[in-house]
Amino acid sequence: MKDLNIGFSDYLEFKDLSLWACFDSDKTCFVNKLNMVLENSDKTKDEIEIKILEVDLKEITKKLEDLWAKRIFWGWLKDNRYDFDDKGLRKQNIIFRTRETSSWDYLTIKKIIENDEIIINKEFEIEVKEINDLLKEIKKLWMNLLEEKKLVKYRLSYELDWVRFDLDRYDDIPWLLEIEADSKEKLDEYITKLWLEKNHKVKYGYRWLKDLYNL
Repeated sequence: MKDLNIGFSDYLEFKDLSLWACFDSDKTCFVNKLNMVLENSDKTKDEIEIKILEVDLKEITKKLEDLWAKRIFWGWLKDNRYDFDDKGLRKQNIIFRTRETSSWDYLTIKKIIENDEIIINKEFEIEVKEINDLLKEIKKLWMNLLEEKKLVKYRLSYELDWVRFDLDRYDDIPWLLEIEADSKEKLDEYITKLWLEKNHKVKYGYRWLKDLYNL
């Protein structure tokens, strides 16, 4: 086990937090370590975001480019999410995932803190050079941690004034826009600038979208 621990700490870049010091049977310890990462790592950031459904791709991209937003990504994303058989992470509103993209691969730990109108997240994310090696390490260290689901989507991303705009397209779900900022006021500002005040806005994820579109 010791060699695996060293390898995993090298991937995650937070050796001091001892995330790997949990055994398979101790799910509470694992959840506590994830929370420790979110609370103590200098790579953790707060996110405030909202999703806007059924947007017109050409119309939104034109508006963003007219505002001089910078295109920062265009390609596919594949998410692998992990949880225990009793959904222990989901019950704590924690997402533990790897993300493969057409350009980079990432490990993400996210805790969802919702309010009535928007989603507030704490998120830790690092770039991973060898995603397949990381997945092997995860399965060796935490055999009880199951691959819950795989999600594939296409994304077009822009950035402007420290605000991120992600246009996402899942199979069988129309284009949606996710706006991420550091304050609700900044979200409202760009909803207005993009003339999206009357569009359907939601704070929920893919599972809710599948139910909405009867998939």
